[in-house]
Amino acid sequence: MSVTFVEPRAETNPAWLDAVVDLHLRWFGDYAYAVPELVDNGTLPAVREGRVVHQILALVDDIPAGYLVVHTNLVRQVGVIHFLAVDEPFRSVLVGGTRLAQALVDYGMALTVVDAEEHGLEPFLGVVAESEDDMVPTWQRWGYEQLPVEYRE
Repeated sequence: MSVTFVEPRAETNPAWLDAVVDLHLRWFGDYAYAVPELVDNGTLPAVREGRVVHQILALVDDIPAGYLVVHTNLVRQVGVIHFLAVDEPFRSVLVGGTRLAQALVDYGMALTVVDAEEHGLEPFLGVVAESEDDMVPTWQRWGYEQLPVEYRE
């Protein structure tokens, strides 16, 4: 199997941007209001409003399999994962010995580190994500820590 990570742009491959929207609606239907932002991510410049936006589509044998939205917040000096989803048939796909979801997160984290270096963020504080309680053990298995911070909008 061939796995590729791409950042879909409307001007180069609108079908990939449509795939991100389709995945989002399938996995985060309660957050359909975010679709215009996902479209903006594929049409506007990546660096905007004090952040660097990465919207990554995972392709398995050229089939959309999952996506990740991560921002590097240049003001707060932190990466923020907003959405992560991998379709069930692709969850066991390995990328260098790592399952696709974790590989996608690792890829996005690496992008935030590059952003921090390119924008001179000192210190870069790391990457954070909101998670449902039942997913916390998965994140911990991937090497992440649960922060003692209550969720706030």
